[in-house]
Amino acid sequence: MEDNKDELFDLDEDFDQQEIPSNVNSIHTPGKEKTVEKQEKQEKKEIKNTEDNLIQEENLETKDNSGQKEKKEMLDQIDNNYKENDEDSNEEKENNEEKEEEENENDQEDSEVESQEKEEELKLNFQERLEKMKSWAIEDDLDISDFSKIENPPIIFPFELDEFQKRSILRLEKHQNVLVCAHTSSGKTVVAEYGIALGKRHSKRVLYTSPIKALSNQKYREFKKKI
Repeated sequence: MEDNKDELFDLDEDFDQQEIPSNVNSIHTPGKEKTVEKQEKQEKKEIKNTEDNLIQEENLETKDNSGQKEKKEMLDQIDNNYKENDEDSNEEKENNEEKEEEENENDQEDSEVESQEKEEELKLNFQERLEKMKSWAIEDDLDISDFSKIENPPIIFPFELDEFQKRSILRLEKHQNVLVCAHTSSGKTVVAEYGIALGKRHSKRVLYTSPIKALSNQKYREFKKKI
């Protein structure tokens, strides 16, 4: 037993005399090595991700720059197209204006020719109508000296009558048909008034008409006062 104690004591001395290494990492620890390797892999992965992100950012910046360049080129192309279209439209507008002027000149010439042709046609038509009128209408050349010989006229006018009025009244006194062709406001109504008064004297029915109803009503009121 004593021998064993001496041996144990000697081992203790040997253990006390053994130096403890200063580098802790040199101690073989399998679990810790795995953790370090995992951390290194994670760091490498993070570095790689960072590099990838940087590459992606650079690519995006390159794409943005190229996109802006393409956009600018597109806008420039659009501006050029607008300018070309404006120039084309201006040229087309000028050409259209020239064509319109030519067409207007041609239309004016055509209208002048047409108006001249119409005037000539109207003249011919008037001559033809005049010839036809002469075939059934006769210009009255009755002597008006007999007008003063009318005894007891149904109406007396306070003014001197024109020749066509006296001639028409003489025809009415002879119970003949009369067609009075005269200008507006020349005194055709005087003949109508004398005819109405003459018809009233002989108890005849008389019709008077005008193109306007208001004028017919006005004349009716005037005839009631005069005749």
